[in-house]
Amino acid sequence: MMEYLKRIYLRLLIPALAGFISVSLLKRYGIVIPEKFNPSKILSAGILIISSITALAGPVFIRAVFANSVKGKKLTQEDKFLAFEKNLIRLALITPYCCIAAYIFDLTSFYMAAVFLLTLYSLYYFYPSERRIKFERRIFRVK
Repeated sequence: MMEYLKRIYLRLLIPALAGFISVSLLKRYGIVIPEKFNPSKILSAGILIISSITALAGPVFIRAVFANSVKGKKLTQEDKFLAFEKNLIRLALITPYCCIAAYIFDLTSFYMAAVFLLTLYSLYYFYPSERRIKFERRIFRVK
């Protein structure tokens, strides 16, 4: 299960890293000129809100729904737990793509820093490490 979750994580992360590197190179060599993009406050706030939902609020909601669904049960089936973990990883790894959008639109430093920190948080916290998965298996009493 650990290797499967890590494959999902990397399958979603590698395109985001490639995209970020590509956009960075395009901006550096002047192909994508930041002056062409003048983001409005609504766009900046929208990217920040989407990043917050995908990194923080969405995973908390998914966790609460899953915890409520297994409440009162003595054991949780492994396939339900695996689906829960996949959903968490998939939702959390939308945040790096929001970071790419923030970089493309050259958001102000406040919004860029906030989106970048949310991206780092989602990449760190939702990495399927053995320690985190064991902890969650124990919390949800997975067979």
